[in-house]
Formats: sequence, C-alpha cells, structure tokens
Amino acid sequence: ESVILGMIRSKVELRRLKQGMIRSNTRGVYKADTDDREVEGNANVRSIADAIERRRIDLGKTSGFERTYSRVTKLYFGGMTRHLASLRPALKPGAKLAYVVGDQASYLRVMIRTGQLLAEVASSLGYKVVGIDLFRTRLSTATGDQLREEVVLLEWPGQVRPPRRIRQAAAPYPSTIPRTKPATKLRRLGGSSTSASGPYRRTWDASHRGSATLWRTVTLPSSCSSIDRLR
Repeated sequence: ESVILGMIRSKVELRRLKQGMIRSNTRGVYKADTDDREVEGNANVRSIADAIERRRIDLGKTSGFERTYSRVTKLYFGGMTRHLASLRPALKPGAKLAYVVGDQASYLRVMIRTGQLLAEVASSLGYKVVGIDLFRTRLSTATGDQLREEVVLLEWPGQVRPPRRIRQAAAPYPSTIPRTKPATKLRRLGGSSTSASGPYRRTWDASHRGSATLWRTVTLPSSCSSIDRLR
C-alpha cells in the first residue's frame, strides 16, 4: 500500500520504514536494534526469552532464524514498551486504547501469553488495565492448543502536573535608574505621551515578552527631560 500510494519510492526508504517498526518476527530484526533493553527489568518477559533459548540449545537448533527467537521476543515487548511510553504526552486523561494481540507458540513450542504480558507492561507505565477480552480462539499447528486472540483495553489516567509558574511583570522602572521627582506635566506629541522626569528618558518598548513591560534608558542633555512612551 505504501508503494502504491507513493509514500515509499526506494529500497532505502523501505528499509528506514521497517527499522522504525515494532519487531514481531525474525525477518525484521537488525543488529542495531535496542528495544530489548526496554524490558531488561521485566522478569516475566525475560523468563520466557530464557526458556526459548534453553529449548533451542536442548534441541540443537542452530539456524539463523532460530537463534533470534529469544531476542525477537524481547524486541517485541520492548518495542511495545517504547510505543506506550511515547504515547503518554499526547494522551488526554481518560483516553481509551485497545490492542488486538494473540498468543504465540511457534517459537519452539514455548507458550507466550501476549495479552497478559502486554497488560503487565502497560500497567508498569502508569496505564490502567480495564480488561482483557477474548476476541476469538485459533488452533496452534505447533502444539495443538487453542490460542487466545484478545483485546487488551487500557485507559490513561493522566498525571498530576505541577502548577505553572506565573512570570512576574518587570518593574516599570529599572532599579539601576535613580528615582527623581514625579512628572509635573503631560502633553501629546504626534501620538506619543511625554512627561518630565529628570535627566533620563525612559522609553517604553512596543514589543512585549510575556506580560513584562520593557524599558530602555537613554541619557539626554540636561536641558531635555521627558519620558517618551512609544506606541
């Protein structure tokens, strides 16, 4: 579909797209993949991956694909961990998510309860597991068992964010400028307001940064004492 729609025009673009996908089979594994690091602390995922590797060694399986069974298991759940973690900033509190996943037993007949493990991963990231509903069952050609295809229902409760800091407006007169006696007169000059205030001219800058009012200080001859407020 991506090729037909013109979204991919070369093998380089196809490879870049595949490298960004979640690993779900041995054909999509790259040496530089690092998603398996995301589940190093998940004892259940690590236990299943270790069981697959032990079974491979016991059966004497040495093909390239079979040697990646253990790693692709960790890559899949690590990729889903990264996916769910990256969603959190974009989700509103109460957002609902549903994932259709199925059990897996084709990796040397080691059963992988995908729905349960995915729910565990989501819970560790702060999601609320609403439920795991059975969608359908299918027969495993490897073990003869009925494999469950389930819908994992999640809800993002949201996080309590710290209150936003309110920036205080700058003082109308910088502290480095000595205060003089209050202005004594006010007149209009071509749309700008001026008033006398000593040997300094304080100019109001029309640009605002947040709610702060900016002032510029310009030294004038002693014969000129006014405050120009520019619009």
